[in-house]
Amino acid sequence: MADSIPAHALPAVPLRGYAISMGLLSVAAAGCAGVLGLVLGDARAAGYAVTALATASLATFLPVFLSFAISAQNFGIIVLAASILRFFILGAIGLLFVYGAGVAAMPLWVSVGVGAAMILFGEAAASVAVLTRIERARSMHPLATQPR
Repeated sequence: MADSIPAHALPAVPLRGYAISMGLLSVAAAGCAGVLGLVLGDARAAGYAVTALATASLATFLPVFLSFAISAQNFGIIVLAASILRFFILGAIGLLFVYGAGVAAMPLWVSVGVGAAMILFGEAAASVAVLTRIERARSMHPLATQPR
């Protein structure tokens, strides 16, 4: 398209707010998983649930770690990849804890599942907020207002 906005004119991706909200959400999800692990099981299950969520939450920050390669065009795809990676990591760690460390399966999986769902919903909301800001800035670009 001759009249599309050039890539160098696209707005920068606002990652600071995304990183802060994901950090706070990861801490809240790990805390919730720990409390749920205590309610459903014991301190051991709670500790392993918090460990699993804290470790897998590092994948949530993939867009921040890759900030040098992120543009307004690929932010959503990188967030999706981070989400998928987080669930693979949670599954692997959960299996390792259940079959390797002998943690009770039900308290661990329920706690980790609730924490992961919290992160997923929060991540979706944060991503929509970032993408909305990008689209708003893009619509203000002079090329965006020209008739086709």
